[in-house]
Amino acid sequence: MPGVDDDGGIVMNRLNRQSSIFFLVLAASFLWLSTSMAKGPSEKVTVTDANPNAALQGEALDVVISGSGFGHGAKVKFLVTGTKDASQIDVGTVDFDEATGTLVANISVHDSALVDQYDIEVRASSGRRAKGTTLFAVKSKSGGGNITAECIVFTGDLETVLGSEVVEGCCPNAGPFPAYTMTLNLPGADDTTYGGQYDGQVFMGSVSIGHGRRAPDDQYKVQFWSWDSDNEIPGVGDIFFQIYGGDIVEDKKNKFLTVSFKNEQPTLWLYDDTCCAIEAPVSPVSFELVKTSDLTYCE
Repeated sequence: MPGVDDDGGIVMNRLNRQSSIFFLVLAASFLWLSTSMAKGPSEKVTVTDANPNAALQGEALDVVISGSGFGHGAKVKFLVTGTKDASQIDVGTVDFDEATGTLVANISVHDSALVDQYDIEVRASSGRRAKGTTLFAVKSKSGGGNITAECIVFTGDLETVLGSEVVEGCCPNAGPFPAYTMTLNLPGADDTTYGGQYDGQVFMGSVSIGHGRRAPDDQYKVQFWSWDSDNEIPGVGDIFFQIYGGDIVEDKKNKFLTVSFKNEQPTLWLYDDTCCAIEAPVSPVSFELVKTSDLTYCE
């Protein structure tokens, strides 16, 4: 009958529409599931290290950030430790180094930035984020202040005179380099012992050797020279000592760093009355460096 045929047609049309919608939703679900499985779970983000780990007020530089789960499109913030204050350090470009898995953040420290410790927060493009606490520090450009004071002790073939020594402002790459008194005991390859007690200046810090400017740290550098680099040129009897290497152990929580050098080759230059530096043939040396912001270690 015409009425029955019409009603039956309407019912069939509705069923066909519902079936089409069902299969469309099912297909979309399979597509989302297959895409998600292809991408895999997002990698956990961690932030473990920064190089360099300090800057002066007003300084602009690249900071290499180590950790995991970064990738392209990551965002970085430098937060005053224990706060959400990201206004003290501006972050410009953030590049991802695929070879090392690190981020390179170009930062600008405000002239009046708080002299304090800073946390580094990384947010990956996946939305996951992590924070490394007290990985960075801002130091006063004019020196002074407890945050820039450190206890530095050498033992072994390099020794601090009169026990431990506290220095101010060690060791921004651009100086000023702190005054330090050092005893060098360097056996010569020519049966001569080089060294003695010197008043001079010191520099030390983590460096990368042979992996490019933006690679993670793999060695430590120590330099000592016996003249005021800001006001004078080397004179007769002045020396310049330099060494790379060492096994680095850092306790960030307690702000304590130990570097052990075992039979590693230094370089020593001696300045004579001809105004020239002569490289002395010294043998490998062994010593330990302790560096900490806990000034009670020097008492």
